[in-house]
Amino acid sequence: MSPLWMFPALLLVILTGFPVALTMLSLAVIFGLHSFGFEGLLHQCIQKIEETATAQVLAAVPLFIFMGAMFEQSGIANRLFDAIQMWIRRLPGGLAVGTIVMCVIFAATSGVVGATETVVGLLAIPPMLRYGYNKGLISGVICAGGALGTIIPPSVLAVVIGPAAQADVGKVLLGMFIPGFMLAGCYIIYIVIRCTLAPSTVRVFCSWTKSRRWARNWR
Repeated sequence: MSPLWMFPALLLVILTGFPVALTMLSLAVIFGLHSFGFEGLLHQCIQKIEETATAQVLAAVPLFIFMGAMFEQSGIANRLFDAIQMWIRRLPGGLAVGTIVMCVIFAATSGVVGATETVVGLLAIPPMLRYGYNKGLISGVICAGGALGTIIPPSVLAVVIGPAAQADVGKVLLGMFIPGFMLAGCYIIYIVIRCTLAPSTVRVFCSWTKSRRWARNWR
């Protein structure tokens, strides 16, 4: 059974609706047993677990989480969100754009998706609901912005995957820098274009010609 058959087998099983994680695990075990036998597969699993568990770079994970917790508990996140809104509130969909910017900043301090979505969601969802933002747009902004925590350095995912893939963590983080900010930029462009072309997306639609009226509503 050639390893080249693993990819088509993976696609075939995924298309049947079987969970991806269980599919990858099952195929790895099946092909591993065929190629290396039970003892060889067991030895490789133990060796990989030991290499990953003893990687010193994993010590950075709790420090990332601690940094994000301090960022949120100190109140800096609230003041920073207010400051961002003051800078970009004249843009169409300013609250949503500010949420993406906040997600980028928080992702760069914590590296954890759940923490980014939770903290930024608590900060951004109430004002967006208050100003009549479309609920689909709110959900998309929070989920998309929170997902930036996996790709914008420092990322806990990169720190965990690096030792498992025997790759230099520093180079992995460096390679994630440009794609992460490009993705954030694409999110912002999409929000601005959508709010420009479809003002009904938000009740308080800000444009340069309506800046005074929007400012009064904001206050």
